[in-house]
Amino acid sequence: MSSASGPDEMRTHAEGFPAGHPFAPISAQPSDVPLPPVWILGSSTYGGQAAASLGTGFAYAGHFGTLDPTAVITSYREMFQPSPEQSEPHAILALAAIVAETEERAEQLALANALSLLRLRSGRPGPLPSPEEAAAYPWSEGELAAVEEWAGLASVGTPDQVAADLARRATAAGADELIITTNIHDPAERRHSYDLLATAWNLKPR
Repeated sequence: MSSASGPDEMRTHAEGFPAGHPFAPISAQPSDVPLPPVWILGSSTYGGQAAASLGTGFAYAGHFGTLDPTAVITSYREMFQPSPEQSEPHAILALAAIVAETEERAEQLALANALSLLRLRSGRPGPLPSPEEAAAYPWSEGELAAVEEWAGLASVGTPDQVAADLARRATAAGADELIITTNIHDPAERRHSYDLLATAWNLKPR
């Protein structure tokens, strides 16, 4: 499947293939319930353009994408073509957030996340490192410079600081919704990060 035909073919899987197509006998099951809407997730301008031309929702992967989400989402909205499934554009912005009781702890957790990202981008993916592993890692000047460059990809700090930063980012980008991802080594501390953010937003933690 080519990247150009991917979104069209994905929709055809949901809506049915034309007669004579090799996949015509295939249908999504169960057939007696509505299918979920088609969304396109992208970290480039192409994803937004594809979503706009197909009339689907668009989610921008701002948790690792390096483009300005405001420009990408604005372009999606301006180019949006209504479809039978969706009459208006709808944009989700995915962002990374690390929340802790103190700024110091949040920065320690963020450094561990940066080490994970460094390993991933240098072809050495692996389990999320702990803050202790990140503190003991022999960072080179080039690696520290890369970490500094990536620092803006995540909102890091206390609950009020992160909640305010995420709200600012969502407003600037013109996003209708946010998806938050949190990469923390310890599952309990990761859950606590989400709970702190939910409380700052006056949402009841689950």
